Amino acid sequence: MNFIILESTKKFSTIINFPKGKPIYAEPTDYEQKSDLKISDGIKESLLEELESQIQDKHLPITEDTYVTKIENENNVFLVW
Repeated sequence: MNFIILESTKKFSTIINFPKGKPIYAEPTDYEQKSDLKISDGIKESLLEELESQIQDKHLPITEDTYVTKIENENNVFLVW
């Protein structure tokens, strides 16, 4: 499958915008995370480092600062504006 990931801001922007040193709690503690991207307790900065390291070897084609206003399917080709 050939794809790109379009992110309207920066990846993890919600967390980036947290105040410096903001505590992060992975709650509830007995919840089994099913995503390959895991979140654990810590602070903003440690969570960002952890998330970046988890995607580092995934070779995700992420294009940041790209705002999509429209997507159309034309003969099984997606046109993106």
